[in-house]
Amino acid sequence: MQILVTGATGQLGSRLVQVLSSKHDIFGYGSADLDITNFQSVRAVVKQLNPHLIINAAAWTNADGCAEKPERAILV
Repeated sequence: MQILVTGATGQLGSRLVQVLSSKHDIFGYGSADLDITNFQSVRAVVKQLNPHLIINAAAWTNADGCAEKPERAILV
């Protein structure tokens, strides 16, 4: 099974990639690789990879940044 994991460089995402990669084809994308707030970018990656499953483990954990930029926090 081909699985796309967003947030793959975070705590949850990296663990998912580690655990799932022994039995599945994993495509892990961190924030430097894929901006999940950009619909066109996400659509292009999904279209290119055509995964069977998408796991969104992305999060913005900077509480101060979220407070300063609530619109961005909501998008993430």
